[in-house]
Amino acid sequence: MIILDGAMGTMIQATVPEIPKYAETINLIAPEVITDIHRRYVEAGTQILCTNTFTCNSKRAAAGGYDLAQVVGAAIENARKAGDVKVALDVGPLGEFIEPYGDMSEEEARAIFRALGEAAKGADMIYIETMADLREARIAAEELKAATNLPLFATFTFARAGKTITGATPTDAVKAMEDIVDAIGLNCSLGPVESLLLVEEFRAATNKPIIAKTNAGMPDSRGNYAMTPADFAAAALKLRDAGADYLGGCCGTTPEFISALKAALEA
Repeated sequence: MIILDGAMGTMIQATVPEIPKYAETINLIAPEVITDIHRRYVEAGTQILCTNTFTCNSKRAAAGGYDLAQVVGAAIENARKAGDVKVALDVGPLGEFIEPYGDMSEEEARAIFRALGEAAKGADMIYIETMADLREARIAAEELKAATNLPLFATFTFARAGKTITGATPTDAVKAMEDIVDAIGLNCSLGPVESLLLVEEFRAATNKPIIAKTNAGMPDSRGNYAMTPADFAAAALKLRDAGADYLGGCCGTTPEFISALKAALEA
């Protein structure tokens, strides 16, 4: 079992008094803050860190007036300084649909993901996460793999009904991605309890390693998460038993959740 990290956004919100419009620039503005968050996760038991680049891409860089390679390089270095663990370049969705469902062309999408790959010097792997559109995920995987030839992880975000917002199931995700990724699974949207059947479906659909990086339960009307680290860890053990090979946390989780997870796995 490999332990991943927990939420970066949750930690930034609790640590940074005034978050800039382009949160990825904190890698340059306050690198010590990001490294400290990473370090806390490493001390809790994390074996693979995801960089603070979830929203980072060339289109945002152009809008925000920052240098993509500089920010990505700083993000990788900030994680590298946190400890002797693997560092994954974190790649999130573009935030808009590709034609014909949206206005972004496939060529533009490919160029954006390719630029991220070209900036990923020093990373050990690529982690594509929170994907809802299989086509976008596939484009991202193809361009990032071509640019880096690094190990590639991909996780999708599902609703309670067991499908992404574009109607894809875990089995669909496997069919679309199995030939190019080194591990596949889910993150965000749901807690570990709600994700159990999805992990089981992933396990039934592929022999690839399965990733489960879930939220700290389900949020209330104010967006707060009530699940305790101990409850999260206990539920995560069931994900392990269902076939997950990589476990970590997404929204609402902190180093305390990862520490509880590590203790539960070792018990």
